[in-house]
Amino acid sequence: MRFSITAAATFVAYALAAPIAAPEAESSPADGVLAISLAHDAPLEASKIPNFAAGDNVISIEMINEVMSYYVNIELGGQKNKVHIDTGSQFLWVWNSQSQTCQSDQYKDQCATDGSYDPRKSSTSKDLGSTFHLQYGKGHADGEYYSDTAAVGAAKVNKLKFGVSPDYVNDGGFGTVFGIGPNPDNDSSFTKQLVNDGVTKRQVYGMSFGEPGDQSTSEITFGSINTGRFEGNLEKLPIKNDGHFTVKGSGKIGDTQFISNGDIILDSGTSITFLESQSYNSFIDVVRKSGIQLYPQGQGLNAFLCSDASKAPDTTFTFGNKEIKISLREFSIQASVISSQNSASVCLLGVALGDGSMNLFGDTFLRSVYSVYDLERSEVHIAQAKRGQSNNYKVVTGDVPSN
Repeated sequence: MRFSITAAATFVAYALAAPIAAPEAESSPADGVLAISLAHDAPLEASKIPNFAAGDNVISIEMINEVMSYYVNIELGGQKNKVHIDTGSQFLWVWNSQSQTCQSDQYKDQCATDGSYDPRKSSTSKDLGSTFHLQYGKGHADGEYYSDTAAVGAAKVNKLKFGVSPDYVNDGGFGTVFGIGPNPDNDSSFTKQLVNDGVTKRQVYGMSFGEPGDQSTSEITFGSINTGRFEGNLEKLPIKNDGHFTVKGSGKIGDTQFISNGDIILDSGTSITFLESQSYNSFIDVVRKSGIQLYPQGQGLNAFLCSDASKAPDTTFTFGNKEIKISLREFSIQASVISSQNSASVCLLGVALGDGSMNLFGDTFLRSVYSVYDLERSEVHIAQAKRGQSNNYKVVTGDVPSN
């Protein structure tokens, strides 16, 4: 059948707008293990979906990030906040209950449901007398540092330093961020405080990601790994000392190599996998030559018929001695994954052109792997994800177990 760009855009936008219940995060701490289910955000409100008939812009990366981000619930001084978990950021920040955002007509209801922080309501709150500034690819966050108790499920740390913003929402959107990336400041490092308070033995966590709404395969385990989430052995990789989880890796699609021992940043706070210019051009050229019709969506995004995915060869990434294989279908976002009411015929390619200078691997890559982050030893461990196995938690007290 004929398939227009407008039709592709409309199908994808409708998919991301369809209602789906976002499950609550749960935790089960025991003997150095803290296992927390990760949930996706609720879909976009209808008012945020572009009006294609009126000529509005088609689906954007911001729309995808708003729907696809993973979150957990954390209590600060007894006040619950829903926060997006991000290996690409260093520390936690939330909205002040008295902020311009939470006092506004537009966002006061969202603050009530997603949470905020009022220092006046906590007897353990402390204003640290210093400020923070975070600059994102789009938007920023500013405010003051506080410290207070912090609890994820039944696991509690006595004092965590975090940011509290009094401002109004900017281009970065409403979502607040739980940064768990490399952090030289022990006071604001959640993993360090878990160790200090005896909740975990080591500053290590494992992450597995599933499709939107799949609560059974999206999880973070602090202080342990879950060998039931991967196959074979974990491959140990050193990370670059650049403030990110940057590792060396190579990639090829079919017989065409598009990354050769290049720097790759693993970032759970990013939904799409972004490639630097030359790598992207090589990758997308193979996709096109395989006979797949791509429908541009702007910002480097492309839609296509899901039934065409099998035309493209698999992508193979090599990290050390470990090969990770990903089909084009696994590298994509399908409309019916978000809601079974929608057509399963349209997919959005989860690989896009970044800023031209870096390879930033987000959710569309990470859900095909199981990854372990060792903050004490500056290492990442990686293996091919495998679903359908029983959970098998192993506490990390020394070296990260390979299996």
